[in-house]
Amino acid sequence: MDAITLLKNDHRKVEKIFSDIEKGNGNRKQLFTELATELTVHAEIEEQLFYPAAKDAEPTRDLVLESYEEHKQVKMVLSDLEQADMNTDTWLAGLKVLMEDVQHHVGEEEK
Repeated sequence: MDAITLLKNDHRKVEKIFSDIEKGNGNRKQLFTELATELTVHAEIEEQLFYPAAKDAEPTRDLVLESYEEHKQVKMVLSDLEQADMNTDTWLAGLKVLMEDVQHHVGEEEK
C-alpha cells in the first residue's frame, strides 16, 4: 500500500468514527479517544513526512501552509472537547465544528 492510499484510508476511518459518535453507536468517550488519537497521529505523519517536501514545491506551497493552520485549529478544538462535558449539546456542537473542519481539510487534500 502506498502512502497516499494509507492517508486516504485514515480519512475514511476518521469519517466512520465521526459517524459512530453522531449516531450513538458505541461508547462516546471511547470513540472520541480513538478519534483524537487517529487525528493526532494522522497530523503528525502529514507534518513530518508529507508537508516538508510539498512545501518547497510551488504548486502545493499554499495548500501546505493552509494545512498547517488547519491542523492547529483541529488540535485546538480537540483540546477543548477533551476538557468539556461530553453529555452536553455544547460538546456535540463542538464535535460538529471539528467534523466540518476535518471534512474541509480532507476535501482539500484529496483534490
